[in-house]
Amino acid sequence: MKLLNALFVGYLFILALFFTFFVGLWRNYFDFYGVGEYFNAIFYQTVPFLWLIVPALLFGYFLLYMPFRKLIRFVFLLTLLFSLSTWHEKIGRDLGEKIFMSENHEKQSKDLNGNDISIQGRTIYKSWKYEYFLKDGDLRASRYKI
Repeated sequence: MKLLNALFVGYLFILALFFTFFVGLWRNYFDFYGVGEYFNAIFYQTVPFLWLIVPALLFGYFLLYMPFRKLIRFVFLLTLLFSLSTWHEKIGRDLGEKIFMSENHEKQSKDLNGNDISIQGRTIYKSWKYEYFLKDGDLRASRYKI
């Protein structure tokens, strides 16, 4: 029963960290560049839920049952403060750019007449269906079907 409690508590707290972190990225990176995906879709596509089982179990066990659990709680609060820092406009945008934005590259596309063209810019975010691409000189990303 202790392991099940540790798993659920650890998962809850770790997902709270990820959720807090992604809300800041959503507000200051994805909205800024005009990424038209829902928050839930980005969160689901980015967070490795199955990979978090073992860390959640360990974190929950340390948080609930180990003698140094006060230290673990303090570390959690520091990590939560780091996650909350993404709510600051500049920090959230900078972290979003480091995590999701690609280097400047050339993208092949088609214009309205169906002719092949090449575009210079950066990939802002790549979902399962779309790629959001920021052309050089633009402030908002354009969406391209993958």
